[in-house]
Amino acid sequence: MTPVSIVSTQIDDVLIVRKSKRIAANIRQEHKTPEARRIHRQKYAEFLDASKYYPDVFQRMIDKIQILIDNGSPSINRVLNQGYF
Repeated sequence: MTPVSIVSTQIDDVLIVRKSKRIAANIRQEHKTPEARRIHRQKYAEFLDASKYYPDVFQRMIDKIQILIDNGSPSINRVLNQGYF
């Protein structure tokens, strides 16, 4: 069996793109049905507007993905030496 690199599945960092609290469980329950989501749409839109994404975190994620893409497939010997199967 040919070894396959699992480099892309390693967890080295946790990137938090939206630094805000989750919506409380009782409020999430209000959004169970499509009709309820239509009714509460404005409140949810306001929550999203108040908790913006952080561009620097997205850039870090893009940079990490780009490194994996640029590295391509490692040689079989390198994979065997590192122990990725």
